[in-house]
Amino acid sequence: MPRIQAGSVAEHRTLMEGRLLDAFGELLAEQGYGDTTLADVAARSGMARNTVYNYVADKESLLHGYMDREVRRFLEDVEASVAAAPDAPSRLEVFVRAQVRYFATSPSAGHDLVVLLGAERYSALMAHLRPARQVVTAIVQEGIGSGDFRPIDVDSALTLAFACMSADRIPLARGEADPDVVADRTVDFLLHALRAG
Repeated sequence: MPRIQAGSVAEHRTLMEGRLLDAFGELLAEQGYGDTTLADVAARSGMARNTVYNYVADKESLLHGYMDREVRRFLEDVEASVAAAPDAPSRLEVFVRAQVRYFATSPSAGHDLVVLLGAERYSALMAHLRPARQVVTAIVQEGIGSGDFRPIDVDSALTLAFACMSADRIPLARGEADPDVVADRTVDFLLHALRAG
C-alpha cells in the first residue's frame, strides 16, 4: 500500500485531488483542454499516470471537479462583499465586477469549451454554475421586492445576465480586454435593463 502524505486516508485523498486540480488548472491555462492529457496532469502533479485513476475516471471528470472548485472559490471570495452592499443594484454590481475580475485573472477561462465538448456535455458542465446563479437569483428577487428592479421573469433575467457577464470572458482571460471597461459596460447595461421606471 502506498504511503499516505497526510494525517489520514481522507486527508491524503483531499491533498491528492487538490494537486490534480491545481495541475489541471495550470495546464488548462497553458495549453487548453483539447491538448491536455491525463499523462500531462499526472506528470505536473508528481503522480504516476495509473495513480491518477484512483481519483478521477477521465479528463472530463477532472474538468468537472475543477469547475466545481473554481465556482466554490469564487463564491467564497465574493459572498461577503455582496452581502455587505446596501441594496440589490449595489449587490449586482459587486457580483458583476467580481466575475469580470475572475475572468481577467484566470487564463483557464480563455477557452471555448463548448466547441470541444459539444452542447450537451457543455450544458452538463455549466450545471456547476448553479450556486452562482442562486446568488444572482436572490439579488434579482430582492430588487424586484424592493422596487429597485422592475417585475421580470427571474429565470429569463438570469440567463441574459450571465450571457452579458460572460460575453467578454475569452478576451478578458487572454488579456485582450480592459476589465474596468468591461465591468463598467456590463454593470451599466444590466442595471438599465433591470431598473424599475
